Amino acid sequence: MSVAEVVVHLRANNILTPHQADLIHAKETRLDRTEIIIEFLQQLGPKAFHCFMNSLKVTRQKDIFSKLNIERKKLAERENLRKSAEQGNADAQFNLGLMYENGQSVPKSYKQAVKWYKKSAEQGDADGQFNLGKMYKNGWGVPKSDDEAVIWFK
Repeated sequence: MSVAEVVVHLRANNILTPHQADLIHAKETRLDRTEIIIEFLQQLGPKAFHCFMNSLKVTRQKDIFSKLNIERKKLAERENLRKSAEQGNADAQFNLGLMYENGQSVPKSYKQAVKWYKKSAEQGDADGQFNLGKMYKNGWGVPKSDDEAVIWFK
């Protein structure tokens, strides 16, 4: 079941306007879509909230609030990691690179992975050096270069 089904249910009960539904659908992540729904419901009052709770039952999404809290915690952890990486923490830089390489909690981006691995590697982090070498070896996010890979593998 999806947030889209909740929106359909809220539209069918005249809780959301077509414009509000469009604004919700335009959000990129489930977390963003859920948060804007809650924002609209707070503005609309108790009747809207009651209908929302009913729509969660109908669409079998009763656990949406616990999922929302989990997503908020992940977001906070990611932001803390990013701040630490930006402040020069090599471990945080490596971990942020790993997140981008694998698309964990961030959009997958080899270029971003290379950026953070390089920052980590330049500080002497062995994991960052190895992963940066791997990126050059495979041509992921950078032009493929065995020579550059060997430099970072050493």
